[in-house]
Amino acid sequence: MIKSVLQCTLFVHDQQKAKVFYTEKLGFNIRADEEFSPGWRYVTVSPADDNETVLEFVQAETPEEKSLVGKQADSQVIVMFETDNIEEDFANMKARGIIFHGVPQSVPGEKGLGLRTYMVTNLISLNLKKEGDIDEERDFVNGRIIRRIY
Repeated sequence: MIKSVLQCTLFVHDQQKAKVFYTEKLGFNIRADEEFSPGWRYVTVSPADDNETVLEFVQAETPEEKSLVGKQADSQVIVMFETDNIEEDFANMKARGIIFHGVPQSVPGEKGLGLRTYMVTNLISLNLKKEGDIDEERDFVNGRIIRRIY
């Protein structure tokens, strides 16, 4: 039986810039940064070291891969992150140069917002689960994840 999601792979134009954005702007931890062979660098990050799921940044090389950067989920959000204090995270990320589409707002089952930076075309959603929500509702809303990366 499948028990969990371990990794989400995202094509990026520049692995180093993606790593810097997620660690310095979003506060993620580097989980792996290894070169397995010439031209094959394995880079993963997650919100915390004990987070089971990691994001892998794959360097887009071919014209087909490059055309997928930022479009892997078409116009939908490809990954969504949960926070325990959306207002505090909003203020901290804004201070680190993240440009937001608005302010945290109520959406079905939670509060959420999208954000962008000057060099990243991602739509990243942060969400705060409201007390008393049913997990199935939250899981349905969180079934979308990061739309665009570098």
